Amino acid sequence: MRLFWLCLAVLAMLAIGCDKKDAASAPTTGEPGVAEPAKAADKVGAKLAGADAVTVADLVKDPAKYEGKIVRVEGTVKDFCKHARAWFAIADAEGKLMLRVTAKPRFETPAECLERRAVAEGKVMLQTLTPEQVEYFQKGHKFLAPEAVKPGEPVRLPVIEAFGAEFY
Repeated sequence: MRLFWLCLAVLAMLAIGCDKKDAASAPTTGEPGVAEPAKAADKVGAKLAGADAVTVADLVKDPAKYEGKIVRVEGTVKDFCKHARAWFAIADAEGKLMLRVTAKPRFETPAECLERRAVAEGKVMLQTLTPEQVEYFQKGHKFLAPEAVKPGEPVRLPVIEAFGAEFY
């Protein structure tokens, strides 16, 4: 009989332990024991349709291979158009290469997108920047790598004209 009560006591303690949450891992609302709800993804533009995935690095290194194709790209947002929220730039896995994704006229980039994970689908276009655009982007934005600009040569960059995107 003692064994029965001992087993019952152990089971009760285990059940109580299962209800406790690790306070260090649960986000809080400021009230003890109340977790904040997870932030929902920002889904903008058209619903993602499952286009073929291409890495940012592959697209930046060989943009002509993908020109005119519909692709899916993902990465961390490292730059965006703060004025009109017309585009955002995502970095490759190493954080060295960036690809610009245009949002307008289909949607606006969320204002709080920096350092968030983004997935976008759209058409790959090669854009030739004017000298004025190059100067503007070099002053206030990070996506235009210095090695992409060679004196006397046009700057051609791959750009995704996005149909839709999700930010996590």
